[in-house]
Amino acid sequence: MKNTMKVAVVDAGAIKTEALLRGNAGLQTPQLENLGIQYIAAIAKNEGYDLCLYLNQGNYGELLKDVLSYNPDLLAISSMTYQFPDALQLANDVKKANKKITTVFGGPHPSGVPSIVKEKVIDYAVIGEGEETFRELLSRLYNDENTSDVKGIAYTSNKEVVINPVRERIKNLDDLPLPVRDREFIANQKGYSLDVIPHSNLRVAVVIYSRGCPYNCYFCPSPSMWGRKIIYRSPDNTIDEVESLVNSYNSNFIVFADLNFSANKSKVKELCEEIQRRELNVAWSCLSTIDVDEDLLRTMKEAGFGKVLYGVESFDAEFLKSMNKRKDPLKAKEIIALTGDIGILTQTFLLIDPRTATEATFQTLLSELRETTPDVILISFLTPFPGTILYEQIKEEGSLLTTDWRRYTMQEPILKGKLSPEDLLKHQKKLVEDYYNSREYVKKAKTNIERRIAPKKSYEEFFSNLRQIGFNV
Repeated sequence: MKNTMKVAVVDAGAIKTEALLRGNAGLQTPQLENLGIQYIAAIAKNEGYDLCLYLNQGNYGELLKDVLSYNPDLLAISSMTYQFPDALQLANDVKKANKKITTVFGGPHPSGVPSIVKEKVIDYAVIGEGEETFRELLSRLYNDENTSDVKGIAYTSNKEVVINPVRERIKNLDDLPLPVRDREFIANQKGYSLDVIPHSNLRVAVVIYSRGCPYNCYFCPSPSMWGRKIIYRSPDNTIDEVESLVNSYNSNFIVFADLNFSANKSKVKELCEEIQRRELNVAWSCLSTIDVDEDLLRTMKEAGFGKVLYGVESFDAEFLKSMNKRKDPLKAKEIIALTGDIGILTQTFLLIDPRTATEATFQTLLSELRETTPDVILISFLTPFPGTILYEQIKEEGSLLTTDWRRYTMQEPILKGKLSPEDLLKHQKKLVEDYYNSREYVKKAKTNIERRIAPKKSYEEFFSNLRQIGFNV
């Protein structure tokens, strides 16, 4: 039997996306599912509450109108830092229309800054992994019970911020209901990168095999969300979901959104074995550190693995050390080359530190890239997200150019440095163009096409997308 409480669940990405569609990082941001909020929606649905999930990109006025028309008892919003001002505006406008609606914020930004509950229109913030906290909070609210001792929430009492103890991590992720999917959203998901399947033929879905990361990089908000422990689903449970996506949504490409997919090699091999056992005709990609080896990569390749997104961050050992990312740049180069030799596409995430960057920084990075030849590059600016160690360091330094959360996209420099933000953006754009136009990259692309690692059409569509956002490639 359905409970009578009406729950609206909103991905803040459904509010506005202009900030991330400018593409100045060298790659348009893909519009993919936000599994975090979709798992939260699944909790409400599984508990029998009346649910309305808002994922689709659209006009703010239309979204507000839809939410008010639904007239929920509770509005839950998941927010990244750059989305927070717009999410706050939504909560404000909803409360103006009906102050009885309870508002709950979750996601990376509320987890890093639970004191957002000082905003009068935010009733609760959920800190970290949210499903069990949200389940209990819904139950307490529905039954009109006291919520003050619910673990993993922040709220205000007598104008004072109360932050309750963090809830223990979910030990068995298989117990979670599968995320609520939106057929229209899945059908319209867009990818702008280079993949083993051309974008025009790509039918992508997002899945997680694990949650968390054992590392403590100073720029990363993961510890405030997940702590430093990785917890896995079973291969059976994970591939059941993949198989369902293939059969029900005709998905042909799976993006594993794990923060560090390859952290446990034996777990990855178990998953690959299950994919092969079921003879699933699906390609897939993942995020990884450089802690892989030839045996693991070949196992993944045999299971349909088409692309790896390496969090290299920098080829400068001193910068990596300053960010507590204890990885060897020489090994990064070796692993990127090895991955390509095995026949897997590589994408590298790289950071520019606005505080120290000079023209020579970009020239050196271009040389490193031409030597290494990853298939896709994503050049972003070091950004101090609240809740990270870097954020506290930057505040102490006084290096921030702005406290406008909307600008915390990693796609523009927000730290004081030797070069102006305008010059940094110009150098970033030139670097991207020079790399993709380099003879080394062109040679690698031709080789990939000849080896059938990626079809010619994938390259044509990839470069067409880059040109559409202003790159001369």
